[in-house]
Amino acid sequence: MQNLLCGLTLAMTLGAVAGTLALEEDAATGGLVSVKIAGDETDMNWIRPADGKAFAWIGPNYRWGTGTLKVDGVLQTWDRVAEIRSKGVAVYRPAAGLEIVRTRTATDDGFAERYVFRNVSDRPLALTEIDIHTPFRDDYLPPKEMWARRCHAHVWTGGSSAWVCALRMGGRTPHLGLVVTDGAITAYGQKERARNKNYSNTRGVLSLSPPDVTLAPQGETAVAWRLFPHDGKADFLARVRRLGGVTVTAADWTVTAKEPVELAFEVADARLLEGASVRGEGVTVSSVRREGTRLRARASYEKDGEARVVLTYAGGRQTWAELLARGDPAALVRARAAFIARHQVYRGATPDDPRDGALVEYDNETETQYHRWEQPKAAQLGPDHNEGAERIAMGVFLAMMTRMGCDEYRPLV
Repeated sequence: MQNLLCGLTLAMTLGAVAGTLALEEDAATGGLVSVKIAGDETDMNWIRPADGKAFAWIGPNYRWGTGTLKVDGVLQTWDRVAEIRSKGVAVYRPAAGLEIVRTRTATDDGFAERYVFRNVSDRPLALTEIDIHTPFRDDYLPPKEMWARRCHAHVWTGGSSAWVCALRMGGRTPHLGLVVTDGAITAYGQKERARNKNYSNTRGVLSLSPPDVTLAPQGETAVAWRLFPHDGKADFLARVRRLGGVTVTAADWTVTAKEPVELAFEVADARLLEGASVRGEGVTVSSVRREGTRLRARASYEKDGEARVVLTYAGGRQTWAELLARGDPAALVRARAAFIARHQVYRGATPDDPRDGALVEYDNETETQYHRWEQPKAAQLGPDHNEGAERIAMGVFLAMMTRMGCDEYRPLV
């Protein structure tokens, strides 16, 4: 087994899974340039190029393992190694008083990374909006390449049991996965994605975010994960559990006023569920039962909106299922129709205005309609920001309401 870092290669034996993982690291940024699975006939690099060539707007500051954060509200970047302490251990100093120590090591089934955020000052430091760049190669360019050498990166920001399951677009194995093993990931972001940056043909730069934290003097917080090849979603989820994580399934991800939803939290080692508890946020957990390595919870409607069922397990670790809670579906449909009729129908400025009756965007914050033709910067918006596009469906929707006897919408269609 080799562990040769600082601009060279980290190769790891993976036994019978899928050969080996070979990594190439950039010495200046400490970021990964490539991750390949040895024996893969396509020679796919699972990391998006960050050299400003493939995508002019994605440079070395977006290499895997670099990142950004706010220190006491001021945006800072770590993309230059300040110190190499040993093989695989790089130190960044993005702001006075803050050290970020990144450790990269081989494991028996892939490689591991650990990021320690350490306050080396004599005053508290508030760390917010932490983004660790993990640019999986999730894009559609060029089309002839995508089936064999591009992936879909499926992200589960489930706290202590967060993960990324990267699946090759063509479905051919092997695939690549990331599983959090220490700390938590509670959000993710997509940077450098815009209309003038290949629309949605490139998903931008994926970043993973630990929770905000205020570090006391000499205090620290950490997040760690493992990467490894896998043979598909089922194999990946089994590996999540074997690494001490929890996987969550639900009969439905929407809770309605009529039907409760059952969820299952599953582990590989039943001892992780000893003393575990479940609570609802926005829903009521009406029952919990243990079945070996599974904990089943029943969630009932409480109020409209996003909701969570939170599992606390193994000494305070947490993960959750995010649900959508909705009341009577018929009432929701009526409310949506009323909103469109009240707010999104444009009445022409003149009797012969060809836009009269158009269904337009509505800004809930300013409580005004958005008229694209009046906005000098409208051309910079996405192609769906116009008076057609998906708003065609609004007219069809209102027409259907009239067929169901809602005559108040007849003048609009």
